[in-house]
Amino acid sequence: MTQHAQHASQETSSAASILVCSYLQLRLYNDVAKGSGNSVPVTPDMQIGIFWYIAAAASAGDLQDVGALQTAPTYVRSSDDNFSPIQTFQTLFKATAAPAAQVYSRSALYEQTTPEVLEINDTMAKVSISSFADRDLDENNLGGDPLRGKFRESMGYPLSESRYIRYMEVVHYRFYLAEDVAGAVRTTLGLETAVGTNQELIPPETIKENSTHLLVYTVSTLTEQTTPAALPIFDMIASVSQVEFVDQDTDFGQLGGEVSWVAPSDVSRVSNYLAYLAQDAVGTSKSQIAQDLPEGTLNVTIFAETQLHQNTHVVVYTRSSLVEQTTPAFLQISDTASSVPFLRFTDLDLDPLQIGGYLEWAAPEDNSTITHYTLYAAEDALGSNRTQIAPELPFGTTTAILPHNFELQNYTHLLIYTKTEVSEQTVPTWHLITDETASVSQLALIDRDLDEFELGGTIIWSPPQPDTLVAGYYVYLAVGTNSIDLSPDQALNNSQYVIVYTASSFVEQTTPVAFTLSDSASQVLAINFTDLDLDVGDLGGEVTWLPSPDHAQVSGYYIYFADASGGQRSLLGNTTDDVHQIDLPPDQPTGPTGLSVLVYAASSLAEQTTPLALAFNDTDSSVSSVNFTDRDLDLREIGGTISWTEPRHAALVEHYVAYIAEDPYGGNRSQVGSEVPWTTFDISLLPEQPIREPDVADRSDYSQILVYTKSSLAEQSTPVSFELVDLSASVSSGALEEQDLDAADIGGPITWAAPEDLSQVTHYDIYLVEFPQAVGTNRSQLGASVEVGTNIIHVPVDFLQGPLSHIQIYTRSSLVEQTTPHVFASWQQKGAFSKRILHYRLCQHLGRHDPTDLIMS
Repeated sequence: MTQHAQHASQETSSAASILVCSYLQLRLYNDVAKGSGNSVPVTPDMQIGIFWYIAAAASAGDLQDVGALQTAPTYVRSSDDNFSPIQTFQTLFKATAAPAAQVYSRSALYEQTTPEVLEINDTMAKVSISSFADRDLDENNLGGDPLRGKFRESMGYPLSESRYIRYMEVVHYRFYLAEDVAGAVRTTLGLETAVGTNQELIPPETIKENSTHLLVYTVSTLTEQTTPAALPIFDMIASVSQVEFVDQDTDFGQLGGEVSWVAPSDVSRVSNYLAYLAQDAVGTSKSQIAQDLPEGTLNVTIFAETQLHQNTHVVVYTRSSLVEQTTPAFLQISDTASSVPFLRFTDLDLDPLQIGGYLEWAAPEDNSTITHYTLYAAEDALGSNRTQIAPELPFGTTTAILPHNFELQNYTHLLIYTKTEVSEQTVPTWHLITDETASVSQLALIDRDLDEFELGGTIIWSPPQPDTLVAGYYVYLAVGTNSIDLSPDQALNNSQYVIVYTASSFVEQTTPVAFTLSDSASQVLAINFTDLDLDVGDLGGEVTWLPSPDHAQVSGYYIYFADASGGQRSLLGNTTDDVHQIDLPPDQPTGPTGLSVLVYAASSLAEQTTPLALAFNDTDSSVSSVNFTDRDLDLREIGGTISWTEPRHAALVEHYVAYIAEDPYGGNRSQVGSEVPWTTFDISLLPEQPIREPDVADRSDYSQILVYTKSSLAEQSTPVSFELVDLSASVSSGALEEQDLDAADIGGPITWAAPEDLSQVTHYDIYLVEFPQAVGTNRSQLGASVEVGTNIIHVPVDFLQGPLSHIQIYTRSSLVEQTTPHVFASWQQKGAFSKRILHYRLCQHLGRHDPTDLIMS
C-alpha cells in the first residue's frame, strides 16, 4: 500500500468514515500494540464474502477481474479503536488462488508495506441429526433414546503467528427446543455434549410447550453456531384408558380383584405397564401392585386382603425403555363391604350336646361380586378352630341345613362368610349356639291295628317341657337294642318294645323312651255291589258291606278300586264306622283287566293292610235296532216315530231317553220329548223339527238319532245311534188351466207333477191364497185332500176368485201336512186362455177350420 493510500486510510478511520480500500482491502484491526500478543480475534459471524486485507495472492497485484463492488460496508469505530461491521456487502471474485490474510508491522512512522500473508480457510462445522424417538409417554413431555447425529468434519485455523498449526475448533454441541427450524422462541435443554460423542439423551419430562423442532448447534472456543441442525419433534403420547377394577374382597378396608385397562392406540414405544394404589388421581404416595408388566399385559391382580389404608385410586402408568409416565390413567376405588346382615339358627336336634337344623340369612345389600357362601362352626366369633359344616353354597341361596347329630364339642358359634371369585371373607357374620333338648315321658300303647299279628294304635305319652320345638313324634318297634321304623300295619314279628322319639320340624331324637308291646285285630265280613251304570266297560252303583263283630277300635272304612290282581289301587272314598255303604259314581271305567272293590277297616291310627275284596260285575243294558223314518215332507225339517228294541238285560233299566245330535257321541244333542218308561219302546219326534238350531250359527246339522237307557243311578254315557235321513217331497210344475172367461171368476183343472219320492206321501192339499206365503184365514182349501196317484183337481166354473191370487199345493204324510208348499199364480193363465177362445171364435166366423192360419197380434 502506498503511503498515500495508508494516509487516506488513517484519515478515514480517525474520522470514523467509510473505509474503501483501492485494492479491495478492508482493515480488520488498527494498530496492535507491541507486546500485546501475537494473535487477534476475528469477529464471529463474519461473512466469507468480505475479506480484511484480502489479496488474491501474496500481493494485491495478483488480483484479476475483480467484480463490481455491490455494497460498501459501514464500520463504526468502537471504544478500542476497532471497527465493527454493521452492514455487509457481497463481492464476486474470480480468484486464481485462495484468499489470504495479511499482517503488517508498523513503526511510529509508517506501516509495513510488505505484510505477512496467511491463507484463509473458512471453517464450517455442522451436525446432521439422523433420529430422535420420544420415549417420554406423557403429553407435552419429551425424553428419549439417545439423539443420534453425524458430525460434518471441518478444520479450523486460528489467526496466529503459526500459519499451519491446525486443530479442531468445535469444542462441544448445544441443544435447544424451538418453534421453527431457524430457532424462533428457542429453549435450551441445558445439554453441552463434548466433541467426539455423536449421541445425547434428552432427559425425560422435558417440557415441549409450543416447540416443533429439536436444534443442535456446534460450539467453538469462540462462539455458538448460528445455523443449527434441526429435526421435527413427534411427541409420543401413550396412556392406557378404561381402567376398571371391581373389589372382590368383601371385607371393609380390604381389596382384592383384577385391575384391567385398554392399551394405548400406539404401543410402539411402550415397554411396560405399572399399576399402583395411590391417595389421589395423580399418584400421590403410590404403592405398586405386583411388578412391572410387559406390554401386551392388560390386567394385574390385587391379592385378596390387601389393605386399603389411605388409598383412594388405582393408577396405571405406561413405561418406555426410557422412563415411566408421570400422568397416569386412574380409577377411583369403590371398597366393597359385603357381609350378610344376619344369621339365624334354631337347634332342632332335640338330643343334648348335638345340634342340627336350618340356617337362614339374607344377602348383603352390595352383593354384585359374591359367588358363594361358606358356613363353619367355631369356638368363637372370629373363627378359631373352625370346621366347615356345609359345602360352598352358590349366591342366591339363603338357607342351609346343618345335619342332625352334629357334635357340639367346644363349638360356640356358627359363622357365615361371603366368597367371591378372588377370596373368602375374613370377618364373618356369627350366631351364638343354643343347644335344645326334649324327651317324652309316661309312654303307653293301645293297639288299634285291626290285622292279626300286626301293630298299630294309639301310643300316648307326656310331652317334654318345654315342647315349643317339638313338631312330632316317631314310634318304633324294638327287638333288644335293634330298632325299625314303625308304620301302620307293621308286622309284629319278634318285636317286644315300642320306642318313642320326639321330632322337631327338622329331625327326630336319637335317644328314645321305650315300653313293652301287646297286640289286637278286625275285618269286614261281606261286600255287595250292583252295577247301575248300563254302559259296557263302565261301572256305577252302591257298594255295601257287613262290619266285623269285633269293631270296637274301628273308626271308619276306606274303599279302593284295584285291578283284577289287587294292584294299582285308587281311593274311592271313606266312611265313618257306622256307615257301611258308599256310592260309586257312574262312568267308572273297568279297564282292560276288570276292577275289584277293596274295603279296609280303619282305626283312629290307620287302615287295615288286608282288605276284603269283591270283583265287579259289569252290566250292559243298551237298546238295539233303533229306527226312524222322517215323515215331515219339508226340506231340512224332520218328524216321525223313533223306535228301538228292549235290551237283553233290562232289569235295571227304568227309562229310555232319545236325542237328536250332530254325531254318534252326542255332540250338541237335543232331547226328544220326555223320558220314556222302561215298558215303552218308541217316542214321537214332533214334525217341523229343524235339523239345525237357527240361533247357533256354527252348529252342524243334526245327523243322528240317539237312544240311551237310564237306571236309578244315571243315564248311559254311550248311546245307540241311528243315522237320520231328511225326506223332502214337494210337487212341481203346478198350473191352472183357466176355463172360466169371466174377469172375477176362475174355473178349470189344476195339475201338478208328483214328488220323486212318494214313499211317505199319502195326500195332496190344494189352497187358494191371497199371497204366496199365506196361511190360516188367508187361504181357502179347494175340496178335500187328493190321494197320491191323482195329480189333478178341478176348480168349478164361476168360482169367485176375489183376492185369492195364488194356488198352494202341499204334500201330506200320515203324520202331518207339509209346511212349505208349491206355489203359483192363479191368474197367470187367464189372459192366454181368453186369447185362444177369441182366436177360435174368430176362425169360425171367417169360415176357416185351421185356427193356426190366423196370426194373432
